[in-house]
Amino acid sequence: MSALKRRLATLEGRTREGTLSPWGKQWLGIPLSADEQKHVENESQPEFDGDLSKFSKEVREWLGQ
Repeated sequence: MSALKRRLATLEGRTREGTLSPWGKQWLGIPLSADEQKHVENESQPEFDGDLSKFSKEVREWLGQ
């Protein structure tokens, strides 16, 4: 996995409870629970539309925006 994917999964792939989201786990190669797998299969990951304002301040700074 590239450093970029790992960094984004770490910064953006966490839920409010501080645990990795199913998308973050998938990027990092962590096995998903049955519930998480259903969530991933039934709900498509949102496409990036180019709007960097949706990212956290840390990610925007890291990307140089």
